[in-house]
Amino acid sequence: MSQFDQSPSTGDKHYEGDVEWIFDGVKWVKQSPVIKTADVELSDPTHPASLTTSPRVLPPIPADTDTQLEANQYYMSCLSQLDEFVKGIHVGDNPPAEFSNGTLWFDSTDDQLTLYMYYDPDDNGTGVWVPASPPTSLDGVNAAIDAALLVQDDLLARVGAGETTQTSLQTTVTAALATQGELVQGQSDILTNIDEIEGDIDTLENKVSALEGTVIDAQYKLTARPTPNTGEFQIYDTNGNEAIVWDQVTSIKFTKTDFQNQPHTFDQVGLDDYMRLGAVGTSAVYKIKSAKVETSTIIEFQLEFVSGTSVATQGFPYDFEFTPGFDPSAYATVTYVDAQDALKVNKTGDTITGKLILSANGQANDDGVRLYLKDTSNNTTITLYPSGLIQTVNTVRVNKDTGDAFQVKDAGGNSVTAKIASDGHVETPRIFLTGEGADINKRVIDVKEGQAGRLAYNSATRMSWGASTVWIGTADTTGEDASTVTLSLQGNPITNVGSFTLDHTGQSTGNKFVIKGETEDGTGNDLFYSYKNADGTVDAVNYKGRMTNEFNIATKGYVDTQIAANAGGDTSDLMPKTGGTFTGEVIFANSNNQQIKFDKTGNNDIIYRSNWIVSFQGNDDNPKIKLNTTVDCFNNYLANVRDPASDTDAVNRRSLQGAKVVATSSGSTSSGGFYYNDGRLYYKI
Repeated sequence: MSQFDQSPSTGDKHYEGDVEWIFDGVKWVKQSPVIKTADVELSDPTHPASLTTSPRVLPPIPADTDTQLEANQYYMSCLSQLDEFVKGIHVGDNPPAEFSNGTLWFDSTDDQLTLYMYYDPDDNGTGVWVPASPPTSLDGVNAAIDAALLVQDDLLARVGAGETTQTSLQTTVTAALATQGELVQGQSDILTNIDEIEGDIDTLENKVSALEGTVIDAQYKLTARPTPNTGEFQIYDTNGNEAIVWDQVTSIKFTKTDFQNQPHTFDQVGLDDYMRLGAVGTSAVYKIKSAKVETSTIIEFQLEFVSGTSVATQGFPYDFEFTPGFDPSAYATVTYVDAQDALKVNKTGDTITGKLILSANGQANDDGVRLYLKDTSNNTTITLYPSGLIQTVNTVRVNKDTGDAFQVKDAGGNSVTAKIASDGHVETPRIFLTGEGADINKRVIDVKEGQAGRLAYNSATRMSWGASTVWIGTADTTGEDASTVTLSLQGNPITNVGSFTLDHTGQSTGNKFVIKGETEDGTGNDLFYSYKNADGTVDAVNYKGRMTNEFNIATKGYVDTQIAANAGGDTSDLMPKTGGTFTGEVIFANSNNQQIKFDKTGNNDIIYRSNWIVSFQGNDDNPKIKLNTTVDCFNNYLANVRDPASDTDAVNRRSLQGAKVVATSSGSTSSGGFYYNDGRLYYKI
């Protein structure tokens, strides 16, 4: 289906095949199909304008019709059969016992007075009686009959063109009118005759038009200006004034370019040709009564009114159809048939230079209204459905260097909702991955190896990926400009992290890893964060949260504050762990025996005025205390001294009892000591 105008004006038209739609100011209204008969085959049983559509109305032309008289007799026979058919319309309170598709029945009950038609499109006896016309009064019936008779007179005049005996034809027509007059016996009969006559006249006109062939089809808008502009027409009465009543029109002016911007010369329009024009609810038929008069932009014709409905409406576009006057002797010649055959498509191969429209209007969605392409084995490879579905068994390939290779538009045919460009990129507002029936290889966006990919917003990278890494923000491999990107998890957790590394190297100074929360300064502040200092300065991790629980992190400031509080505000009175000097009394009051413990392996010295005095040495199995000065007992006992084991050990009183003086010499004895020599004990002063 072609696209409707999205901004129409009242009276604008839209066509789908032979179906016309007109915008009434609020919506598009579907009109009755317009039968165009220019290319209708006379023997086409599917077209309502062909000669063989309704043989009961217009019988086949006898094969031995050679003269004008025989042709006239044929048309009079058609009219006679029409009269007999009209007489056969069933009138009564109940429908007829025998009927078929198209049978008419006038319900004559007092509360109905309605004409029905039996509609059975499948011709299988399942049809229904549908109203063909509503009940009405006799008001205006005579005027309607007169109008119908005028049209019938015109038709008879056209049929009788070229007759050798006009009087004989008039006598026959008078007899036909007399027969018709007998039908007008009551309201139901009159309504039936009017409807049937008008319908049959329209049918005959369609069939005559099918024989005639369309000369010109055009569309013009009726203007309110005295002189029409491009695409417009104006109609005038006998005094040259603008007219809107059809039967007062005696002349018309066109521009040489119609409302559809199509140029026309009207060279084929001659005297006694017919001009038909129509819009929504209004139409008229005229006979051309003069040769064309033209200027550089305007063409004018003098007209004779034939028929019309309603009045002309200014501002409406009208469809125009120009056809030649009817000549019964103009039977199809070989030249005509060949010319018409040249307009048809050859089944064994041909070229169409105009539009090809496959219409499913009024048909079921079945094989009869599809387009098939078949391969050499007669297998269907491509199917085109009336719903717009295209089905193929092979690849849909588009060979295109630039631009869009495939587009999807909205229902109105205006906005492109998705497309595949010729360079391979896809543009669509969303990608929906269905989960129903999907296995492990589906619901996957798979980027093949060989080139890193990226996810971008407004041409700026938000996420990039490679063979083993995913980057948030811009990656060098994408070649995109750098931009600041915030990753928001919207309150969702990060779980199953193998390792988390935040590298300060190469970054600018400032907060890097940040946990925000409520601090002493209020909510939304940096509660815990790593800080990148300038290169050459050690980086830091800082904390501004609560420090009252045993599991809370304690900061340097907190420790300094607590130490200062314990020292009475003067931290200089506190002994540092490394170095420092006690200036006051130090009291060890541990409840355990251990007061001072030296755990260092090797010597542990106690220094007095730059010299060690006591040294704790040895090991766990053989500990020692080594003195580097005289031990002054300050007139106190040196108690619990063990017996000496070597010459250099201290002695106790017990070890001196019974002690022997070993023979020595004066030279080896110190002053104040004893020595033994030659049986005598000496004391060396």
